[in-house]
Amino acid sequence: MYISDFASYKPTYLPLDDPSDFSFYFDTSGSRTCYIAPERFYTASENPEISAKKTKLAGAGEDIEGKKDGRVTEAMDVFSAGCVIAELFLEGAPLFKLSQLFQYREAEFNVDHSLTPIEDEGVRVSISFL
Repeated sequence: MYISDFASYKPTYLPLDDPSDFSFYFDTSGSRTCYIAPERFYTASENPEISAKKTKLAGAGEDIEGKKDGRVTEAMDVFSAGCVIAELFLEGAPLFKLSQLFQYREAEFNVDHSLTPIEDEGVRVSISFL
């Protein structure tokens, strides 16, 4: 599998309490399907470093498009790839909507139920460890 970023101007981190960046950069279809790694969503209290960097980039009326707020890690890419693989095995059914991903981030949503239609148990177990 090759992973490529054709839109490197997208932000690495997204505010948890404001889905407008998600909608603008990642949800052009309006479907609310979300395969962004949960750690890419932040709150100012959980991650003051990211919050400060975002504030600094947005300060003084600068155009922040193209300026990176962080680096996407391999783990983040693996999470997203796993979600895509799950959708393939689920015949097009999305694994997460944005609200479900937020719940998953807080350990309030379990993907095991969503994966039961996948007949190959090895695939199901691998994906459930996302």
